[in-house]
Amino acid sequence: MQRIALLVLFSIACLSNAFGASIDIESNALGHSLKVEVFTPDSYDTAMDQVYPVLYVLDGARHGEHTAINAKFLESTDVMPEILVVAIPGSTDLSSSRRPGINKTPECQVRQIPILAF
Repeated sequence: MQRIALLVLFSIACLSNAFGASIDIESNALGHSLKVEVFTPDSYDTAMDQVYPVLYVLDGARHGEHTAINAKFLESTDVMPEILVVAIPGSTDLSSSRRPGINKTPECQVRQIPILAF
C-alpha cells in the first residue's frame, strides 16, 4: 500500500513539472511556423555547462507530455540520464509529409518534400 501511495505522489509531482516551454520555429521549407514544446530536466536552469541528449517526439501533440513525464521518472530512478524532450505537434500536413511513399496522390507528394528540408 505504501508503494502505491508513493507512486501516486511521485506521479502528481511529475505532472506538476511536466509543462514545457512553447517555441515558434519559422520554416521557409514548410512555408509557416511550427510551434514545438520543449521539456527540460530540473537541473537545466542551474547547470549551465551541462550537455543533454535530446529526444524528438514527432507526434508531440499526443505523446509529448507523457513522454516527458516518463523521462522524468526514468531519470529519478537512474535508469537513464536527464534529457531534453522536444515535442513536435503532429498534423495532417506533417503526418503525410514525413511518411514518403504512403500517400501516392500528387497533392500529397508535393507535401512530402518540404518536411525533409525543414
